[in-house]
Amino acid sequence: MHIIVIRVGIITHPMTQSIIRMLLDYKVKVSVVTTKNQIDLNKHFNKKVDIHELEVDYTKPANIFMKFFRLLYIRKQMWKEIDSIYCEDSVLWVGHNITIKHLGNKLLKYRYILHLNELNENIAYWPKLPVFKLNANKIGNTALAVIVPEYNRAHIVKALWNLKKLPYIMPNKPYLYEMPARYSQISHSENAKKIIKKLKGKKIIIYQGAISAERRLDIFVKAVGELGSDYAFLIMSNIINNLSFKLPDNCYCIEYINAPYHLEVTSHAYIGVLSYIPEKTSNSILNSLYCAPNKIFEYSMFGIPMIGNDIPGLNMLFKTEKCGECILNEMTEEVKKAIKKIEENYSDYSKNSKLFYNSVDNYKKMKKIIEDVKKNY
Repeated sequence: MHIIVIRVGIITHPMTQSIIRMLLDYKVKVSVVTTKNQIDLNKHFNKKVDIHELEVDYTKPANIFMKFFRLLYIRKQMWKEIDSIYCEDSVLWVGHNITIKHLGNKLLKYRYILHLNELNENIAYWPKLPVFKLNANKIGNTALAVIVPEYNRAHIVKALWNLKKLPYIMPNKPYLYEMPARYSQISHSENAKKIIKKLKGKKIIIYQGAISAERRLDIFVKAVGELGSDYAFLIMSNIINNLSFKLPDNCYCIEYINAPYHLEVTSHAYIGVLSYIPEKTSNSILNSLYCAPNKIFEYSMFGIPMIGNDIPGLNMLFKTEKCGECILNEMTEEVKKAIKKIEENYSDYSKNSKLFYNSVDNYKKMKKIIEDVKKNY
């Protein structure tokens, strides 16, 4: 079997890396077709993957007209690369909504798996012009398999896209060849190394990932600031300049480090923060409510308890697994109460967090998907 992993954007996205590693361990031949990345992909994947990297940089800002012409160019070049390696035992592994749009309806002529990292009501080229869209029903039902990261999302996608079968559920758990140790040495950022050394002995409350209106941080940062010098709030993100609020003296920022080395920083955290506020974006407004972030597993692999806002994707998890607390309203006092509640039974929260991490076996799920796909082509 030959899997061609296709992703417009950063191929080193944690879950995409995990998919590639699992496929390789399953002894599947893997090729990658992607847009320009900032690192040496052959070196990154230890030359175990056949890399087809376009020269165009999708992450570069562009206006709507340039985006349109870039889409057409990427589509043409991607299909050129795919057609050069696609054969009788090939299956395309299509990474996300953006990639589907770039491939277009030609995708229907090939064998493919859809891996929907985000929740989308349709496949519109531009959210403000929803009339220009692909037929999600047809694309979803033609796929050999549809994969989503969370149970509620599976049922929502099935209903929205009118799918004949419930999608497979593969949580966004990193698949690592080597598990970082708790309190790891920092090896890929001198600045991070200095900050972690400075914060030794403090209770580090960490947030890692994107910063936007959808992911509100101000109440968490303020609450930790009010708790005093025994605590520190640490933000690890590539877009720290997006912060629109004043940082207290015990808040520190680190530029995001390429996966999986960012986990060396995560390993030093005392509590992990998750925040998802429903906002109208290119994804469904339900995307945030039923969040399924890899951060849940990046915290729980170290037995780190979590705090989040009150949405179904977090509340149901924390109540079931008892690995974290949700704040019931967006007030700093609620955040402080949640931190103190976790501290009172820290060992239990930590143990439950680790148990949750160990309860998910994505390799087993991958094996099931590949076996089912082989039966259908």
